[in-house]
Amino acid sequence: MTGTVLCVNSGSSSIKFELFDITSREEVQLSLRGQLDGIGSLPRLVAKSSSGTQLIDRIYPADEMRDVSAALPKLTGWLREQLKGEFPAVIGHRLVFGGTRYSAPTLIDDECLRYLHTLVPFMPLHLPSELAPIELIPRIFRTCHRSRCSTPGFIAVTQRFFSAYPYRSRCTARAF
Repeated sequence: MTGTVLCVNSGSSSIKFELFDITSREEVQLSLRGQLDGIGSLPRLVAKSSSGTQLIDRIYPADEMRDVSAALPKLTGWLREQLKGEFPAVIGHRLVFGGTRYSAPTLIDDECLRYLHTLVPFMPLHLPSELAPIELIPRIFRTCHRSRCSTPGFIAVTQRFFSAYPYRSRCTARAF
């Protein structure tokens, strides 16, 4: 089976991302990586293919991307073009803080999301920007497989993904 895994690391003024292909040999292979930074001031989307080829380097007007929530449609629109209309099979999100319940990769369901929202008062500068992609990207891509990881090393993929693909040992953490 083939598909893609989208990994997202969102901050208050940037969104870093990597897109991986699930190959026919049941391996995960980097397709592209990039960053949308300067959100709220001078937004710039930069991405390169796995071979280093520049795919985009575009500056946007600040008023088009006042915050992460406003920036997500631009980013996901560009990603949708790269995916040629396909949707990611899995979306992994990096979070700084998972409270007392979440310190390892976790499938995000409604209960998990409700709990993460209760933590916003403890991390008011980070969590709202980290939770926005968790809520908005699946609506845009119409995908339901979401997971989160609260460690700096990063890919977070869902348990369902690993149960479908037998290569847990081949998936390695990547840090931006």
